[in-house]
Amino acid sequence: MLSLDCLNLEFTFSGGYAKSPRIDCGAAFTVEDSGEERLVVVQEVHRQALRQLDVEAIASAIRRAVAEEHELEIRAIALIKPASILKTSSGKIQRRACKTGFLTETLKVVGWWQPAPAQRDRPATAPPQPVTLPEQTNQVRSPTQTSTEAVIQSWLVAKLSELLNLDPQRIDPQQSVAQYGLDSLAMVTLAGELEGWLGYRLPSTVVYDHPSLTALAQHLAQTPGQDLPSCLVSLQTQGTKPPFFCVHPLAGVAFPYYPLMRSMGSDRPFYALQAVGIEAAEQPLTSIDAMAAHYIEALRRVQPQGPYHLGGWSFGAYVALEIATQLKQQGQPVAKVILLDTPPLSANKMANLVDLLTFFLMSSAPHIWPYIYDYVQLQLSANQLPQGINFVDFVRLLNPEAVIKLWEQESSLMTLRQPAMQRVIGIIQANSEALVKYQPKPYTGKITLFNGDPLSGMNAQNAIAGWLNLAQGGTEIYQIPGHHFSILRHPHVEVLAEKLNACLDSA
Repeated sequence: MLSLDCLNLEFTFSGGYAKSPRIDCGAAFTVEDSGEERLVVVQEVHRQALRQLDVEAIASAIRRAVAEEHELEIRAIALIKPASILKTSSGKIQRRACKTGFLTETLKVVGWWQPAPAQRDRPATAPPQPVTLPEQTNQVRSPTQTSTEAVIQSWLVAKLSELLNLDPQRIDPQQSVAQYGLDSLAMVTLAGELEGWLGYRLPSTVVYDHPSLTALAQHLAQTPGQDLPSCLVSLQTQGTKPPFFCVHPLAGVAFPYYPLMRSMGSDRPFYALQAVGIEAAEQPLTSIDAMAAHYIEALRRVQPQGPYHLGGWSFGAYVALEIATQLKQQGQPVAKVILLDTPPLSANKMANLVDLLTFFLMSSAPHIWPYIYDYVQLQLSANQLPQGINFVDFVRLLNPEAVIKLWEQESSLMTLRQPAMQRVIGIIQANSEALVKYQPKPYTGKITLFNGDPLSGMNAQNAIAGWLNLAQGGTEIYQIPGHHFSILRHPHVEVLAEKLNACLDSA
């Protein structure tokens, strides 16, 4: 077995563009050929070299460098487009992903070299032909599962095994991913790793969207890479009714809207607008006006012309109203603007800041227990304890020894969650800044309020009166059960979904 962990490709050659191979943008791996392992090199080239690419000169330099430094013979060299080498979100080369891309002919090849006699039968720019499938884990493959599904599922099993420090044999692809202790933040980062391995953009919710590794692999094998903006998450694309676009809350994530989407039924497309910055390569926006302009470009990729149905919960309501305002200024009709349990902003920015801090300090603490309950329930499931939770189980999980044990189990996942947690914290800071400096504008149309039970610490002004002063076209009001933190959770979300569907259908 060839060891390639320390293989560092550096080459110099005369003729052509002197820096055609890009530094730190190559991968080396082995493939099986006639029962023997052969070395393959995948290497990016500089953009300036594409017009006059000298494949033979580059391949010669690569072969010479490898032979001199490592005394290895190369079976094939694939030269690929700039910025197309498969990397992790932290910038490391994904050698296994490059191998899979080579075998499945999905690399963006611009030049190809292979020694004679095969070279005489193949032009220099032809893509490679599959040789063998990459090594599989011990997971059972169903008779109807395609080779692409099997490759993706194998990667998912290996990644989950690595994160959880479990034997791959103990990873059941048919089981829910949540059963292994992955929460929404871990799933976001796992989606980023998967995106880097596949080489095309994925929604950050893709792991959350599919209940098992098998279902996720099947979806990815059957669905080409999406071309939607990173801020637009398609929670549901089917349905004959006009799509509903719902803007993220202060944390910037789309996850709170999943129960609402499911409760609203299957006949209405539902898109969530998540914050710019949830994806690792983006910087958060710090202005509600800029957010609205950016989200308008995104949603018009799905629905080029109005009338539009917009909404948002908490912080998202302010952005949704700004989106509606800008759309009207562009001459686009807006059918509905739905504000989900959101207090109006005052003209006093300092008062808005005080209200925001008071709300989170005084109103949030009593209502975080459902989320702690969910976390404990998840731990019970992950440890294969009996379904359901009672007081004894809860207390047992809170004793020091149990806490230490849980911390040890969480250590590998903490490493996975950390990038997503850092991004979410940055987004909360950016959105808070945007909220404090935002100046509310009168809206020429009609708005619809869905009000839950009041919580202490909300804006001191009367919630309804404040919105009446901004909505020049009138205000429609629905009273719904639950408080600010429970209206999107069962059982209150079913009532909200029923009234929201009726409201949207009446537009």
